[in-house]
Formats: sequence, C-alpha cells, structure tokens
Amino acid sequence: MTILCAMVKNSKMVFGTAVDMPHLEDILKEIGPRKAKEDYALLLTPLSFLLVYRLNRSAVRFYDARAAAGKLIETCRVLAGEAVRFCNHDRGAVEELCRWIVAFPVCTRNFLRSKPFELDELEGILKDKEIERLKRATVQTLFCCDRMRQAALRATRSNQRDSAPLAAHMLQQMEEHIATLTGAMGAMERINNTPLPFAYVSHLRTCLVLYLLGLPWMLRAESWWSVPLVILISYALLGVEAAAVACERPFQDQANHLPFDQFAKVVAENVRRLTQAPREKFAFCGRANAFLKVRA
Repeated sequence: MTILCAMVKNSKMVFGTAVDMPHLEDILKEIGPRKAKEDYALLLTPLSFLLVYRLNRSAVRFYDARAAAGKLIETCRVLAGEAVRFCNHDRGAVEELCRWIVAFPVCTRNFLRSKPFELDELEGILKDKEIERLKRATVQTLFCCDRMRQAALRATRSNQRDSAPLAAHMLQQMEEHIATLTGAMGAMERINNTPLPFAYVSHLRTCLVLYLLGLPWMLRAESWWSVPLVILISYALLGVEAAAVACERPFQDQANHLPFDQFAKVVAENVRRLTQAPREKFAFCGRANAFLKVRA
C-alpha cells in the first residue's frame, strides 16, 4: 500500500500517461494536511484500547491456565502422599493409585491438544491392557479419576488396622483431591474451549487493517522512507495481536505455551520420590524411572 501510494504521487513515472488515481489527494488538500493528520490520529486511541483489552484478556487466560496446571501438580503430590501413608496396608492399591496419578497429567495434556493416542510415555507405567482401555475411553481424564477412586475404595475396604470412621475420613480426603483434579482439568478445558467472542476479534482486526491501509496516505509518502516506517508501525500493532493469539490457548506444543510434557515429568518424579520412602518401596518406583527416561 505504501509503495502504491508513492507511485500515485507521480503517476506519469509509472503509467506513462496521467491517470486519475484516487481522489484522496484532492480531499486531503481541501481538508488540510495538519487537520487530516490530527483527525486520523484520533483513530489510534480506540484502536489502542481494543488491542490492550485483547492482550490483557489473553494474558489473564494464560496465567489462569498456569494456575490450574499448578493446582493439578500440587494435588497430584498431595494425593500420592495420602495414598502412600493412608493405604500402606494395601501395597497393590497404593501402586495402582500412584500409577493413575502419573497418567492423569499426560491424559490432561492429550485432552487439551485433542491427541488421545499419544500415550507412549505411559508404557512403563500402565499395563498394556490398561493403555488400550485408556485409548478407547471417551474422556481419558475422567477414566483416570474413576480408576483412582476404585483404588482408593479398594484400599479403604481392605483396611483392617484403622477404625471405620478414620478409614472413611481418609477416603473422603482422597475423594476431595480427586475432585480437585477434575476441577483443575475443567478450568483448563474452559479456557481452551472459550476464546474471545468472534464479533470482538473481527471488529478489532477490521479496524486494525483499515488503520494500516490509510497510514501511508497520512504520512504523505513522497519518498521511499515511508516504506520502512509503515512496516515498523504495522509490526508493532500486528505483533500485539499475534501475541494475544499465542497466549489465548496456551496448551499446544509451542514455544509460548505451557510445557505440559515437563509438568507430567515433574508429577512422575514427585510420585517416585514419595514411593521410595525407607522400608516402604513399591514396584512402582522402577516404572516411574522408566517414565522419566522416556520423557528425558
């Protein structure tokens, strides 16, 4: 657009004959260059508000997603610790519960990215039959929560050492943390499935394009110096919009998105350390080591 504007300034140089190009030049002369620039500069104020609001909402969504992911990691730690201490009378139930705790962040990542079959890192954690059932599940995260509840209930029913009220309280505590995991996943699902309204985004982009298209005329492009200037201004304004798009749904495998692969590795490492308590090592430890080697 800037190059075309510069050509129009001297149409004979390009077209060989005088061609009556857009009458915008005559209009600008009648209005006056200073008045035209002042009126055009007023458009930048509402455009700036639109861009700032767009970027602000995207940043809030990004940090909300990070807070939900942090809550997921924290709850996995607490739930694994409760399983090791509350259910140490049934090591089979502890191992099963811990295995599904490690699988939950992986399934959450796959659910948000719509890639339900990327479960190779769980081959050292879950059994082959369990992985196949997980792949067939409609919502893998809910399947993980169901298996965690089954393991917790199994450990409670086999508890012969503690009183019934205490065992029931332990089960209630673990159920609350499993529900928290579901809530964290739901918060990230809400962010991922609810972008800014299309009407707002389309209005912002239309205003942005129209402003940039008129910018060369307002700069009175009589020489080529206006080309890099318009490019620089366009880069600044379009860069804000691009940054908002990158932060709006931060769940994919991209540089500016949340590192869910690293989150899953952190959970596996935490669970491995919890199950490596002195004199209470479980068979799960070796499987967790295999998971960490795959993710490294």
